Amino acid sequence: MMRNITVISAILAITAFSLPEYVNAQQDEGTKRWTISAYGGLSMANAGRYGGFLGDFDISSGYRPMFGGSISYEFTPMVTGQFTMFTGKFQNENSGDPGYTNNYFGYQVRGILNTNNLLQTYTISRSLNPYLFLGLGVLNSDLETAAQPERSFRAVIFTPGFGTKIYINNWVDFFIQYEMNFTRSKQLDGFVGDINNRFGAVNAGLNFNIGKRGAQLSSWQIQERGVPLTQEDVDRFNQTTERVTTVESRVNDQQRRINELDSKIDSRTSTLESRIERLEGRQDNYDERLTNLEQRVADDAQRRSRGLDVDGAGMVRDLPDGHYVQVFAATSLQSAQNVRRNTVEMLRGVLEVPETMVFIAQRRQFYEVFIGVFNQFPETTNALRTAQGTYNDAFVISFPRPTHLRDVYRDIRD
Repeated sequence: MMRNITVISAILAITAFSLPEYVNAQQDEGTKRWTISAYGGLSMANAGRYGGFLGDFDISSGYRPMFGGSISYEFTPMVTGQFTMFTGKFQNENSGDPGYTNNYFGYQVRGILNTNNLLQTYTISRSLNPYLFLGLGVLNSDLETAAQPERSFRAVIFTPGFGTKIYINNWVDFFIQYEMNFTRSKQLDGFVGDINNRFGAVNAGLNFNIGKRGAQLSSWQIQERGVPLTQEDVDRFNQTTERVTTVESRVNDQQRRINELDSKIDSRTSTLESRIERLEGRQDNYDERLTNLEQRVADDAQRRSRGLDVDGAGMVRDLPDGHYVQVFAATSLQSAQNVRRNTVEMLRGVLEVPETMVFIAQRRQFYEVFIGVFNQFPETTNALRTAQGTYNDAFVISFPRPTHLRDVYRDIRD
């Protein structure tokens, strides 16, 4: 194992002397990206204790010292690539177990995720950096057992783990980590069992950050959540606040005016609704009156179509509005009745019911014979021509009469 430690130390020393010149030529001002690490700890190769978190060997090796070193490069503040080397020894823990000694030397390429920038833990993220890592590499074993003095072999090794770095200064960090090493070998303990061997490890060490003086490792450069305000920012904020206040005042004024308009609209709406109700009432009244008038007109038209109410003497007391054919006038009722009978006979076939349309109306001392009533003046034509065949002085008379003649016809126009 001492030979392996010497090899690791030599590689780290050569890197430490040769790397700074290259780094200073390539690195950005104010940022370090390269780190050389040295660490030591305990390997845990127990016989399946605690679900395998302390290792899984057929023949327990217990807790044994191990040492290692690494070279790392931070691609971004969150992502780091690492090449690591480590060495140690497995040996039977109990004297009653089959004896074996395994001096191992391994190397891996690892990817590391720094979470201090990811978690943004403010002040603590400047001094504490939790990280996760995955590694893949080769484990070289020099195995010696009672049955076989010495045998060398290799196995693929896969390593997940986690740890944390503690900031000391821009040059040095302290770290501690736990890892679980899964191998593709079943004989690290000299006994070929049914499962691949795995072993845990707890290590602690120092990171030496390489770069220009005063520069800081990129993973310690935390992005601030807040940005300091300049006077220009403050002035802009004050101007914005004033504009907001002005707009709020205008909005409040407009809201007040809207409320006033709403009140006026409500008042006018109430007034209009009252007027509409009154107008609707008047309209209903007019509709009722119009209906009555229409009914009266219909009744009058029906009455006219049936003729007038003629009494037994052939007389009518009152003449409604319309057009009439006056056939005869005399002071003798008997003469008027004779003319009426003759006229009824003449109009058979001309009028539908001549008995109700030929009548006598008394006006003062005169008994006048009429044919009617006709709604339209042209309707009198047939009756007039027929009557004039016997009574050539027959003529058409219309009611109501002109104003200057109304008194003359008052007897037959109540």
